[in-house]
Amino acid sequence: MAAYTDALDHTSIYRRAACDSEESDGEGGLGNLSRLIVRPPGQSGKAKRGQLCFDAAFECGNLGRADHITDIEYDLYVRPDTCRPRARFWFNFTIENVKQDQRVILNIINLAKETTLFDGDMTPLVRSTSRPKWQRIPRRLIFYHRSLPHRGRKILSIAFAFDREEDVYQFSAGASYSYSRLQKHLATWEKRAQAFATRQSIAQTTQKRRIDLVTIGDYNTNKDKEEIKEEPPVTKPIKTAEQKKRVVLIMARTHGGEPPSSFVCQGFLDYLLGSSEKAVALRNNIVLEVIPMLNPDGVFLGNQRSDLLGGDLNRCWNRATSYAHPALVAVNDLLKKLASEKNVQLDFIIDIHADISHEGVFVRGNSYDDVYRSPSSSPERRVLAGRVLSPPLPKVSSPAMQALPGRLSRRHMLKSRPKTVLDVDLMLPIITESRQSQIDKSNSGSAERLALDQLSDEYDTHESDS
Repeated sequence: MAAYTDALDHTSIYRRAACDSEESDGEGGLGNLSRLIVRPPGQSGKAKRGQLCFDAAFECGNLGRADHITDIEYDLYVRPDTCRPRARFWFNFTIENVKQDQRVILNIINLAKETTLFDGDMTPLVRSTSRPKWQRIPRRLIFYHRSLPHRGRKILSIAFAFDREEDVYQFSAGASYSYSRLQKHLATWEKRAQAFATRQSIAQTTQKRRIDLVTIGDYNTNKDKEEIKEEPPVTKPIKTAEQKKRVVLIMARTHGGEPPSSFVCQGFLDYLLGSSEKAVALRNNIVLEVIPMLNPDGVFLGNQRSDLLGGDLNRCWNRATSYAHPALVAVNDLLKKLASEKNVQLDFIIDIHADISHEGVFVRGNSYDDVYRSPSSSPERRVLAGRVLSPPLPKVSSPAMQALPGRLSRRHMLKSRPKTVLDVDLMLPIITESRQSQIDKSNSGSAERLALDQLSDEYDTHESDS
């Protein structure tokens, strides 16, 4: 696949590109800092070298406020999600106008959750215009601690030294994956996969962005066979089992602040382009309906969980409206269509997420205790997900997840699940025979490492091409 690097060219969100949506100028970047020079109190006029310029008015950017504490210390505040003030974790901003060897301490003050992977080995990322490859800030320079000057709040402090005056430095909670990058990737992927896949827009968001649906495989179950000219002997008619086409729906990026889910989804789409035995079997035997980005507005705006109107799409399935949740309405319509088809069997709905509190790769879902509830509730189908996902996955490191029972029922999930687990009965009241599984990829776990490895390969390709 062609390598796409997010150029750190300091493009303002208020300068709309030709391929961007019409309403992006008026809404995008609302509340983000836009090239703000942070000076000591009482100073004005032309900015001197070393008076830092903060900017987050670009796609996926997030920084709402920057305060000058001392010449080396700055307090930074994450901008809450639009219309959802309690969602605050994702940050992504740039700093320029630095001095050679200038040392600073950046305090990120208002993270919404105190228990995060910053308690462990996860650290923010940094890159610059001369070094566009993301790098993790060394752990010895990161301090996640309770600060008495900040009323005992747990803050994230970053000690950093700028080594090149001409560079623009970008700091982020994780490797960002933008809506624009997805559109570029799908445009190239579609050309290579035109023999077995189609791409269409099933809805438009509030800000007129596409909700892409990629269909891989063919719904036609009738295979071409040679006609037999000889008349078969007269026998009693034998009833043959109706052959149904197996369908799996995959969704990603319900929340803007979970870019690892986009990297995982892109890797899966690229894998299906290959000629391996498994890739060919997947393309030929099942139909994959893939929605790579369910919340483009939230991604574009740099929100952690919500869309433009403040709705958490993971909690709105049972009350979705065409005005506020066009993506959910489109998915519900797709599911109704699949449920009405007699020759189609929806096996799984896989919703890929990322988690800021748990490491590793883990699956949350539901099954039914009543074997006779429907034909799709057979024990064989219930264990299918475990068999599909059983090849080497990293071990679950969270004690809370290790304590969950091996056979998850709805009763077990209600007792033991964290608050972030999706309630399937609220999500899909119209589809009772489907299985919903939610795969969480942690920002510092294997998914993030895969994302960074992928970025490294892309940068290596980009450098070699240039």
